[in-house]
Amino acid sequence: MRIYDSPAWRALAAHAEAVRPAHLRELFAADGQRFERFSLRHDGLLLDFSKQRIDAEALALLHALAEAADVDGWKRKMLAGEAINHTEGRAVRHMALRADKDEPPEVRVVLERLQDFCESIHSGKWRGFAGERITDVVNIGIGGSDLGPRMAVRALAAFQQPDLNVHFVANVDGADIAPLLARLNPRTTLFVIASKTFTTLETLTNARTARAWLLAAAGRESAVTQHFVALSTNLELTRQFGISPTTSSNSGTGSAAASRCGRRSACRWHWRSAGASSNSYWPAPAPWTGTSSRHRRPPTCR
Repeated sequence: MRIYDSPAWRALAAHAEAVRPAHLRELFAADGQRFERFSLRHDGLLLDFSKQRIDAEALALLHALAEAADVDGWKRKMLAGEAINHTEGRAVRHMALRADKDEPPEVRVVLERLQDFCESIHSGKWRGFAGERITDVVNIGIGGSDLGPRMAVRALAAFQQPDLNVHFVANVDGADIAPLLARLNPRTTLFVIASKTFTTLETLTNARTARAWLLAAAGRESAVTQHFVALSTNLELTRQFGISPTTSSNSGTGSAAASRCGRRSACRWHWRSAGASSNSYWPAPAPWTGTSSRHRRPPTCR
């Protein structure tokens, strides 16, 4: 039986119609303890559902629906590593990233690899095609591949690496990426292409634009391996795109994969240096002329 055909679902739906005319002012006036009854606190987080059309009966019906759907059973399956993501045939392991000392060994290994990659950027070990340090990192993605990293960067702004600037491109409109590229230096810019399926039109359009911009300055396709990494589960399409299975940049950093929390339940992040292809790109930005005063000084990324 589908959950929305169950008696628990029908009972909750009927009650929802019964309380629909109620106004929040009336509900608060009738219960001086409404906020305390319909809110929860845990580890500094507040979940306030008192300002919804909910009453004690609705809460009981929600609990009954959760039992009918076996939410607790599915939670146990998730924690046990069972493949409950049926569309992709994989386990849902995002909570393993937050397990701290109890994290699975495979997660620990991957996080260490990602840390090594980040430290190669911070230390200046990773160099661009002209032998210069990376000063700007551009995340190209959309939806959860944009909003999640964007939120994290803003939340951790106080800990940002000095002289390393982070930018985001999400809109397929050329007006989003063109002004950014106009003020960046292709010799010191690293692009992170975030697309789980590697079929997202907006992301790939912007990625190809960025690659054309880089090649116009570098003059050789091999430079792409030093300025692009990709985050994807679709290794076949990344290979077709020109992304090599190993990193060939002068940093010596190998590829890494990690379970990811957030929008995607069990996505694996594959860091790869991207190779170039013969595709044509639109819009094609003007070649960088090296006249920006911001980049006449030597990069000082640490």
